[in-house]
Amino acid sequence: MSHRQLILLAAAGLVAVAAAGLIVVVLLPSADVVTPGAVPPAAAASDPATALSLARRVDLPLLATADRVVLDEYMPEGESGVRVTLDRPEEVAELRQVLRPREVPPGGGPVAATLTFYRGGQPLRTVWVIEGGEWGFERPGTSHATGADPDLWRLVRWHLRG
Repeated sequence: MSHRQLILLAAAGLVAVAAAGLIVVVLLPSADVVTPGAVPPAAAASDPATALSLARRVDLPLLATADRVVLDEYMPEGESGVRVTLDRPEEVAELRQVLRPREVPPGGGPVAATLTFYRGGQPLRTVWVIEGGEWGFERPGTSHATGADPDLWRLVRWHLRG
């Protein structure tokens, strides 16, 4: 083989390796591809209207797949109180169903409890609840109120008091 043929063969080999590498890179899943069963992270909401829309479109449908809820009580001094795990389907559904999103005027107060919904070992979403029933999803940045319902607070308190 001549020197020129060796150079052409080497160049062809490099082109083939580069093409194969390009094909591999193109076929690898990107970070933007959603893996089936993956839990999308809670999205930030810049205002109450966006928080309400996200709750209706994304968060509440995701909670429909939950098989367990962990309730954590928070004391007025900021200390943790009682922790209760509910894994009976009817209890999980009851808590999910009382989360009815609606526009609420800005309220406030300390968080009295959180409800973390799980599918298997994967946390789906955490809901904060203020005594009296104001609630919202924990989000990056500001977590706007997504609803208020005294029935929610009564149910949470009942489960925490056992």
